[in-house]
Amino acid sequence: MSSKITSNLFLFMLLILGRLGAQDLHYSQFYHSPLNINPGLTGVYNGDCRISANWRNQWRNVPVNYQTFTAEYDSKYYFKRSEKSFLGYGLQLNYDKAGDSKLQYLNLSLNGSYNYIINPRNIITGGLQLGYVQRSFKLDDLKWDNQFDNNIGSYVATLPNGENFSRLKFGFFDASVGANYRWQKPSKRTKIDFGLGYFHLTQPKQNFIDGKDIKLSSRLSGYVMSSFKLTNGLDLLVNALYQKQNQQDEAVGGAAVRIHLNQRPAKELALQLGLNYRANPGNSFVGDALIPTIEVHYTKWHVGLSYDINISGFKEATNGRGGPELSMSYRCINVKPLKENKICPIF
Repeated sequence: MSSKITSNLFLFMLLILGRLGAQDLHYSQFYHSPLNINPGLTGVYNGDCRISANWRNQWRNVPVNYQTFTAEYDSKYYFKRSEKSFLGYGLQLNYDKAGDSKLQYLNLSLNGSYNYIINPRNIITGGLQLGYVQRSFKLDDLKWDNQFDNNIGSYVATLPNGENFSRLKFGFFDASVGANYRWQKPSKRTKIDFGLGYFHLTQPKQNFIDGKDIKLSSRLSGYVMSSFKLTNGLDLLVNALYQKQNQQDEAVGGAAVRIHLNQRPAKELALQLGLNYRANPGNSFVGDALIPTIEVHYTKWHVGLSYDINISGFKEATNGRGGPELSMSYRCINVKPLKENKICPIF
Protein backbone atom coordinates (compact mmCIF):
# COMPACT_ATOMS: atom_id res chain seq x y z
CA MET A 1 0.00 0.00 0.00
CA SER A 2 1.43 3.41 -0.96
CA SER A 3 2.62 5.93 1.60
CA LYS A 4 0.11 8.46 0.30
CA ILE A 5 -2.71 6.10 1.15
CA THR A 6 -1.25 5.56 4.63
CA SER A 7 -1.20 9.28 5.44
CA ASN A 8 -4.63 9.79 3.92
CA LEU A 9 -6.02 6.98 6.08
CA PHE A 10 -4.67 8.70 9.18
CA LEU A 11 -6.25 12.02 8.18
CA PHE A 12 -9.49 10.15 7.56
CA MET A 13 -9.32 8.73 11.09
CA LEU A 14 -8.84 12.21 12.56
CA LEU A 15 -11.76 13.47 10.47
CA ILE A 16 -13.96 10.70 11.83
CA LEU A 17 -12.71 11.54 15.33
CA GLY A 18 -13.90 15.10 14.83
CA ARG A 19 -17.23 14.51 13.11
CA LEU A 20 -18.42 11.65 15.30
CA GLY A 21 -16.97 12.94 18.55
CA ALA A 22 -14.78 9.78 18.71
CA GLN A 23 -15.91 6.24 19.30
CA ASP A 24 -15.36 4.12 22.41
CA LEU A 25 -13.68 0.74 22.43
CA HIS A 26 -15.91 -2.32 22.30
CA TYR A 27 -15.77 -6.08 22.85
CA SER A 28 -17.61 -8.95 21.23
CA GLN A 29 -17.56 -10.69 24.63
CA PHE A 30 -19.12 -7.62 26.24
CA TYR A 31 -20.58 -9.72 29.07
CA HIS A 32 -17.00 -10.37 30.27
CA SER A 33 -16.12 -6.66 30.45
CA PRO A 34 -19.06 -5.47 32.59
CA LEU A 35 -17.68 -2.10 33.71
CA ASN A 36 -17.38 -1.01 30.06
CA ILE A 37 -21.14 -1.36 29.54
CA ASN A 38 -22.42 -0.19 32.93
CA PRO A 39 -20.84 1.14 36.16
CA GLY A 40 -23.95 -0.32 37.81
CA LEU A 41 -22.48 -3.80 37.31
CA THR A 42 -19.73 -3.09 39.85
CA GLY A 43 -19.95 -5.84 42.47
CA VAL A 44 -22.79 -7.70 40.73
CA TYR A 45 -21.48 -11.27 40.74
CA ASN A 46 -21.30 -14.31 42.99
CA GLY A 47 -18.24 -13.88 45.19
CA ASP A 48 -16.30 -11.31 47.21
CA CYS A 49 -13.79 -10.05 44.65
CA ARG A 50 -13.29 -10.34 40.90
CA ILE A 51 -10.26 -9.81 38.66
CA SER A 52 -10.78 -9.82 34.91
CA ALA A 53 -8.89 -8.98 31.72
CA ASN A 54 -9.82 -8.64 28.04
CA TRP A 55 -7.65 -8.44 24.93
CA ARG A 56 -8.75 -7.80 21.34
CA ASN A 57 -6.81 -7.55 18.07
CA GLN A 58 -9.05 -6.30 15.25
CA TRP A 59 -8.44 -5.85 11.50
CA ARG A 60 -4.80 -6.92 11.54
CA ASN A 61 -4.93 -7.36 7.74
CA VAL A 62 -5.44 -3.63 7.10
CA PRO A 63 -3.17 -0.70 8.07
CA VAL A 64 -5.54 0.63 10.74
CA ASN A 65 -5.58 -2.44 12.99
CA TYR A 66 -6.79 -1.99 16.57
CA GLN A 67 -5.30 -3.51 19.72
CA THR A 68 -7.44 -3.19 22.83
CA PHE A 69 -6.79 -4.23 26.44
CA THR A 70 -8.88 -3.94 29.60
CA ALA A 71 -8.13 -4.90 33.20
CA GLU A 72 -10.76 -4.70 35.94
CA TYR A 73 -10.94 -5.34 39.67
CA ASP A 74 -14.04 -5.01 41.80
CA SER A 75 -15.04 -6.09 45.28
CA LYS A 76 -17.75 -5.66 47.93
CA TYR A 77 -18.24 -3.99 51.27
CA TYR A 78 -20.96 -5.38 53.55
CA PHE A 79 -22.64 -3.18 56.14
CA LYS A 80 -22.46 -4.64 59.65
CA ARG A 81 -25.98 -3.63 60.63
CA SER A 82 -27.81 -3.99 57.35
CA GLU A 83 -29.01 -7.09 55.54
CA LYS A 84 -30.70 -5.07 52.81
CA SER A 85 -27.75 -3.48 51.01
CA PHE A 86 -24.04 -3.55 50.27
CA LEU A 87 -21.49 -1.49 48.34
CA GLY A 88 -19.42 -2.40 45.31
CA TYR A 89 -16.13 -0.71 44.42
CA GLY A 90 -13.50 -1.23 41.79
CA LEU A 91 -10.75 -0.03 39.48
CA GLN A 92 -10.58 -0.23 35.68
CA LEU A 93 -7.85 0.29 33.08
CA ASN A 94 -8.58 0.60 29.33
CA TYR A 95 -5.95 0.85 26.60
CA ASP A 96 -6.48 1.06 22.84
CA LYS A 97 -3.99 1.64 20.00
CA ALA A 98 -4.76 1.96 16.29
CA GLY A 99 -2.81 2.13 13.03
CA ASP A 100 0.62 3.41 12.01
CA SER A 101 -0.06 6.64 13.89
CA LYS A 102 -0.26 4.70 17.18
CA LEU A 103 -3.45 6.64 17.95
CA GLN A 104 -3.88 5.79 21.64
CA TYR A 105 -6.63 5.85 24.23
CA LEU A 106 -5.63 5.32 27.88
CA ASN A 107 -8.24 5.43 30.63
CA LEU A 108 -8.03 4.79 34.38
CA SER A 109 -11.26 4.95 36.36
CA LEU A 110 -12.71 4.34 39.81
CA ASN A 111 -16.08 2.61 40.09
CA GLY A 112 -18.60 2.51 42.90
CA SER A 113 -22.10 1.07 43.31
CA TYR A 114 -24.92 0.83 45.83
CA ASN A 115 -26.82 -2.46 45.81
CA TYR A 116 -30.27 -2.69 47.39
CA ILE A 117 -31.67 -6.15 48.14
CA ILE A 118 -35.43 -6.05 47.67
CA ASN A 119 -35.62 -9.76 48.50
CA PRO A 120 -33.38 -12.80 47.79
CA ARG A 121 -34.62 -12.90 44.18
CA ASN A 122 -34.47 -9.19 43.28
CA ILE A 123 -31.57 -6.74 43.57
CA ILE A 124 -31.26 -3.23 42.10
CA THR A 125 -27.98 -1.38 41.70
CA GLY A 126 -26.88 2.17 40.88
CA GLY A 127 -23.29 2.87 39.85
CA LEU A 128 -20.88 5.75 39.24
CA GLN A 129 -17.60 5.82 37.31
CA LEU A 130 -15.01 8.62 37.58
CA GLY A 131 -11.87 8.55 35.47
CA TYR A 132 -9.09 10.27 33.61
CA VAL A 133 -8.48 9.77 29.87
CA GLN A 134 -5.36 10.47 27.82
CA ARG A 135 -5.31 10.51 24.00
CA SER A 136 -2.16 10.70 21.87
CA PHE A 137 -0.62 9.80 18.52
CA LYS A 138 2.84 9.70 16.90
CA LEU A 139 4.08 11.06 13.58
CA ASP A 140 7.20 8.88 13.30
CA ASP A 141 5.80 6.18 10.98
CA LEU A 142 3.54 8.42 8.88
CA LYS A 143 4.28 9.68 5.38
CA TRP A 144 2.60 12.73 3.86
CA ASP A 145 1.89 14.08 0.37
CA ASN A 146 4.24 17.04 0.95
CA GLN A 147 7.14 14.61 1.46
CA PHE A 148 6.95 13.35 -2.12
CA ASP A 149 9.44 15.11 -4.39
CA ASN A 150 7.86 15.34 -7.85
CA ASN A 151 11.20 16.19 -9.40
CA ILE A 152 12.69 12.82 -8.54
CA GLY A 153 9.39 10.96 -8.26
CA SER A 154 9.98 9.47 -4.82
CA TYR A 155 9.43 9.96 -1.12
CA VAL A 156 11.98 12.04 0.86
CA ALA A 157 11.69 11.59 4.64
CA THR A 158 13.61 14.80 5.42
CA LEU A 159 11.04 17.04 3.70
CA PRO A 160 8.58 18.84 6.05
CA ASN A 161 5.16 17.19 6.25
CA GLY A 162 3.26 20.50 5.99
CA GLU A 163 0.91 19.57 8.86
CA ASN A 164 0.36 21.79 11.89
CA PHE A 165 -0.94 19.92 14.92
CA SER A 166 -1.39 21.99 18.09
CA ARG A 167 -0.61 18.97 20.27
CA LEU A 168 0.15 15.26 20.02
CA LYS A 169 -1.25 14.45 23.46
CA PHE A 170 -4.02 15.69 25.74
CA GLY A 171 -6.06 14.46 28.72
CA PHE A 172 -9.41 15.06 30.37
CA PHE A 173 -11.60 13.89 33.26
CA ASP A 174 -14.67 11.78 32.58
CA ALA A 175 -17.79 10.62 34.43
CA SER A 176 -20.40 7.91 33.75
CA VAL A 177 -23.43 6.43 35.53
CA GLY A 178 -25.61 3.34 35.26
CA ALA A 179 -28.29 1.15 36.83
CA ASN A 180 -28.83 -2.60 36.86
CA TYR A 181 -31.66 -4.93 37.88
CA ARG A 182 -30.90 -8.54 38.86
CA TRP A 183 -33.48 -11.34 39.08
CA GLN A 184 -32.20 -14.67 40.31
CA LYS A 185 -33.33 -18.08 41.51
CA PRO A 186 -31.82 -19.94 44.47
CA SER A 187 -30.44 -22.56 42.06
CA LYS A 188 -27.55 -20.10 41.44
CA ARG A 189 -27.61 -20.96 37.74
CA THR A 190 -30.77 -19.12 36.66
CA LYS A 191 -30.51 -15.34 36.60
CA ILE A 192 -31.20 -12.29 34.46
CA ASP A 193 -29.46 -8.91 34.47
CA PHE A 194 -30.67 -5.95 32.49
CA GLY A 195 -29.81 -2.28 32.73
CA LEU A 196 -28.55 0.94 31.21
CA GLY A 197 -25.19 2.67 31.22
CA TYR A 198 -24.65 6.32 30.27
CA PHE A 199 -21.03 7.28 29.59
CA HIS A 200 -19.24 10.65 29.18
CA LEU A 201 -21.77 12.77 31.05
CA THR A 202 -19.89 16.04 30.54
CA GLN A 203 -18.96 15.39 26.89
CA PRO A 204 -15.38 16.65 27.43
CA LYS A 205 -13.53 18.43 24.64
CA GLN A 206 -10.83 16.54 22.80
CA ASN A 207 -8.97 17.89 19.81
CA PHE A 208 -5.46 17.83 18.39
CA ILE A 209 -5.92 21.11 16.50
CA ASP A 210 -6.79 24.48 18.07
CA GLY A 211 -9.93 26.18 16.86
CA LYS A 212 -11.84 22.90 16.68
CA ASP A 213 -14.64 22.30 19.18
CA ILE A 214 -14.58 18.50 19.26
CA LYS A 215 -16.47 16.78 22.07
CA LEU A 216 -16.52 13.18 23.19
CA SER A 217 -20.12 12.17 22.52
CA SER A 218 -22.11 10.48 25.27
CA ARG A 219 -22.64 6.74 24.85
CA LEU A 220 -25.80 4.90 25.86
CA SER A 221 -25.67 1.15 26.41
CA GLY A 222 -28.57 -1.17 27.15
CA TYR A 223 -28.25 -4.91 27.67
CA VAL A 224 -29.78 -8.18 28.80
CA MET A 225 -27.53 -10.95 30.15
CA SER A 226 -29.14 -14.20 31.26
CA SER A 227 -28.47 -17.80 32.23
CA PHE A 228 -31.07 -20.57 32.52
CA LYS A 229 -30.60 -24.00 34.08
CA LEU A 230 -32.14 -26.49 31.64
CA THR A 231 -31.00 -29.74 33.23
CA ASN A 232 -28.61 -30.72 36.00
CA GLY A 233 -25.73 -30.66 33.53
CA LEU A 234 -26.78 -28.06 30.96
CA ASP A 235 -27.38 -24.28 30.96
CA LEU A 236 -28.57 -21.92 28.23
CA LEU A 237 -27.06 -18.42 28.13
CA VAL A 238 -28.60 -15.57 26.12
CA ASN A 239 -26.96 -12.12 25.95
CA ALA A 240 -27.74 -8.96 23.99
CA LEU A 241 -26.29 -5.44 23.91
CA TYR A 242 -27.26 -2.22 22.13
CA GLN A 243 -24.98 0.83 22.14
CA LYS A 244 -25.39 4.25 20.56
CA GLN A 245 -22.84 7.04 20.42
CA ASN A 246 -23.71 10.08 18.33
CA GLN A 247 -24.73 8.77 14.89
CA GLN A 248 -23.09 5.37 15.37
CA ASP A 249 -24.75 2.35 16.93
CA GLU A 250 -24.25 -1.38 17.23
CA ALA A 251 -26.20 -4.40 18.40
CA VAL A 252 -24.55 -7.61 19.56
CA GLY A 253 -26.50 -10.69 20.53
CA GLY A 254 -25.98 -14.38 20.87
CA ALA A 255 -26.58 -17.62 22.71
CA ALA A 256 -24.43 -20.36 24.20
CA VAL A 257 -24.76 -23.67 25.97
CA ARG A 258 -22.71 -24.47 29.07
CA ILE A 259 -22.04 -28.16 29.66
CA HIS A 260 -21.19 -29.01 33.27
CA LEU A 261 -18.61 -31.81 33.09
CA ASN A 262 -17.86 -31.94 36.81
CA GLN A 263 -19.95 -30.50 39.64
CA ARG A 264 -18.00 -31.72 42.64
CA PRO A 265 -17.16 -28.85 45.05
CA ALA A 266 -13.75 -27.23 44.38
CA LYS A 267 -13.44 -29.25 41.15
CA GLU A 268 -16.22 -27.70 39.08
CA LEU A 269 -15.55 -27.85 35.35
CA ALA A 270 -17.73 -26.63 32.48
CA LEU A 271 -17.34 -26.16 28.73
CA GLN A 272 -19.29 -23.41 26.95
CA LEU A 273 -19.92 -23.12 23.20
CA GLY A 274 -21.74 -20.20 21.58
CA LEU A 275 -22.29 -17.92 18.62
CA ASN A 276 -22.73 -14.12 18.63
CA TYR A 277 -23.80 -11.76 15.85
CA ARG A 278 -23.09 -8.04 15.49
CA ALA A 279 -25.10 -5.67 13.31
CA ASN A 280 -25.68 -1.94 12.79
CA PRO A 281 -29.33 -1.07 13.53
CA GLY A 282 -28.87 2.45 12.14
CA ASN A 283 -27.90 0.94 8.79
CA SER A 284 -30.91 -1.34 8.31
CA PHE A 285 -29.33 -3.99 10.57
CA VAL A 286 -26.57 -4.67 8.07
CA GLY A 287 -24.48 -7.51 9.49
CA ASP A 288 -20.95 -6.77 10.64
CA ALA A 289 -19.63 -10.04 12.08
CA LEU A 290 -20.36 -13.62 13.09
CA ILE A 291 -18.56 -14.49 16.32
CA PRO A 292 -18.07 -18.11 17.40
CA THR A 293 -17.05 -18.44 21.07
CA ILE A 294 -15.61 -21.12 23.32
CA GLU A 295 -15.13 -20.87 27.09
CA VAL A 296 -13.76 -23.05 29.87
CA HIS A 297 -14.95 -22.57 33.46
CA TYR A 298 -12.88 -24.27 36.17
CA THR A 299 -13.76 -23.65 39.83
CA LYS A 300 -13.42 -19.83 40.17
CA TRP A 301 -11.58 -19.33 36.84
CA HIS A 302 -12.92 -18.53 33.40
CA VAL A 303 -11.14 -18.31 30.03
CA GLY A 304 -12.99 -17.35 26.85
CA LEU A 305 -11.87 -17.13 23.22
CA SER A 306 -13.84 -15.71 20.29
CA TYR A 307 -13.11 -14.72 16.71
CA ASP A 308 -14.86 -12.06 14.61
CA ILE A 309 -15.64 -13.31 11.11
CA ASN A 310 -16.22 -10.13 9.16
CA ILE A 311 -19.32 -10.27 6.91
CA SER A 312 -19.76 -6.56 6.13
CA GLY A 313 -18.65 -4.80 2.95
CA PHE A 314 -15.29 -4.30 4.64
CA LYS A 315 -14.60 -8.02 4.22
CA GLU A 316 -13.06 -7.24 0.81
CA ALA A 317 -10.17 -5.60 2.68
CA THR A 318 -10.04 -8.00 5.64
CA ASN A 319 -10.75 -11.29 3.80
CA GLY A 320 -13.30 -11.86 6.53
CA ARG A 321 -10.66 -11.79 9.27
CA GLY A 322 -12.06 -9.51 11.93
CA GLY A 323 -9.73 -10.71 14.64
CA PRO A 324 -9.42 -12.70 17.89
CA GLU A 325 -10.58 -11.75 21.37
CA LEU A 326 -9.58 -13.27 24.71
CA SER A 327 -11.21 -12.89 28.13
CA MET A 328 -10.10 -14.17 31.54
CA SER A 329 -11.46 -13.76 35.06
CA TYR A 330 -11.02 -15.01 38.60
CA ARG A 331 -13.50 -14.74 41.47
CA CYS A 332 -12.50 -15.08 45.12
CA ILE A 333 -14.84 -16.20 47.88
CA ASN A 334 -13.51 -15.34 51.31
CA VAL A 335 -13.85 -17.69 54.25
CA LYS A 336 -15.89 -15.81 56.89
CA PRO A 337 -15.12 -15.93 60.63
CA LEU A 338 -17.57 -17.92 62.73
CA LYS A 339 -19.18 -14.74 64.10
CA GLU A 340 -19.45 -13.22 60.65
CA ASN A 341 -22.60 -14.36 58.84
CA LYS A 342 -22.44 -11.94 55.93
CA ILE A 343 -22.46 -13.84 52.64
CA CYS A 344 -22.79 -12.61 49.08
CA PRO A 345 -26.52 -12.24 48.30
CA ILE A 346 -25.89 -12.58 44.54
CA PHE A 347 -26.07 -16.12 43.18
